[in-house]
Amino acid sequence: MYKNKAYKPIWFEGNDINEFGYLLYHKLNSTYEEGVQIEIPYKKKLDEVFNEESTSKSKISDSDTELLLSSMYILYAKHVYQGIDAR
Repeated sequence: MYKNKAYKPIWFEGNDINEFGYLLYHKLNSTYEEGVQIEIPYKKKLDEVFNEESTSKSKISDSDTELLLSSMYILYAKHVYQGIDAR
């Protein structure tokens, strides 16, 4: 993923999370409604990143947030790719 972006951040524009980061967060939070159940590791940290009023947000570095979102993308893609067992 990073090679195509010349190893620049994927989830940030300047100092802010970009629209793709917000889309990923929304998708992760709506998987249950889509019929895909994902146990999201570090859910509390992820929620802190996207909570505008969070006081602990400043404790999470941009690089940690970047890696957290990349790992969440891989988690999401893996579960969606595997799909639903329709037995």
